[in-house]
Amino acid sequence: MAIESYSDNEDNTAVICAKQRIAALEQELEVLKASNKRVKLQTDSNVHKGRVIRRLVSLFDGLKDLIAENDRREELLDSLDSPDQPVYTQDADRIINSFNELLHCLPWLKKKLSSDIDELDSVLKDLRKGADSA
Repeated sequence: MAIESYSDNEDNTAVICAKQRIAALEQELEVLKASNKRVKLQTDSNVHKGRVIRRLVSLFDGLKDLIAENDRREELLDSLDSPDQPVYTQDADRIINSFNELLHCLPWLKKKLSSDIDELDSVLKDLRKGADSA
């Protein structure tokens, strides 16, 4: 009889430990699902927004080309001493018009352009992924 009670006590302890471990793992799983869901939603939305680039903004120009042309124009306007407007090529005008259309479609991108380079690269990567799959 003493052997049976010792065995039952050991089984009960094992069951209690297993239930505690299961509860801890379920809680950890819920935390991981919640954190993964938030990150995944933002990435997916940026990818979906990237489709706008190919469909509405520019079929052949990449994001970096659009941003580089805008930066080039801003630097050129800052460096000019005369009030005369510089003359641009038709291709450069097409690219800057595409950039302005991009900002019209994705107004939040203007704030991202002045943010941290790593954050901007991450956003541009997602947008490019969406643009390439459009």
